[in-house]
Formats: sequence, structure tokens, C-alpha cells
Amino acid sequence: MFLVSGGRRITARVVTKAEACARRRLKTHLHPHVFCHTYATRLHGLETDLLVIQEFLGHESVATTSTYTRASAARQRQAIRRLEAGFSA
Repeated sequence: MFLVSGGRRITARVVTKAEACARRRLKTHLHPHVFCHTYATRLHGLETDLLVIQEFLGHESVATTSTYTRASAARQRQAIRRLEAGFSA
């Protein structure tokens, strides 16, 4: 769920208009799901709980939400370092 000022839910029309504007500026095709993937990935990168992201996106299943998140290369390296540090302790 995306919100606009005043806490109201964003409408499909607003998303469509934003997508069209971005497509013109970037000279490429953007699907509205790109916004969902970006939103979820950014929240995930801020260490937001996956269940919170699930609620924001309005998914019934956390498995669906997990497909919208991507771990950045830096975050993957950080996880490996933490894992390796745990083995050396």
C-alpha cells in the first residue's frame, strides 16, 4: 500500500501517471510492478521486517512478498562477513 500526503492510499491512476512520466524521462518501458519491487527492496535494505513489507504491499502470503525483495550485493557481503565471524569465534 502506497500513501500520499494526508495518509490516503495512492490510486492506480496516480501510479499510471507516474509510470508514464518516468517512461518518458528514462526513454524506456516501466511496468508498475517495478515500483513494487523497488519499494520492497528499499524497505528490505533498511532492515524492515518482511511481514511489515507484506502488509504494505497487501499480499496474503509472505512468499509472494519475498519475490519482490532483492538483497543488494553489499548486504549479501555483510551477511557472509557476519557468518564467517560467527565461525571464527
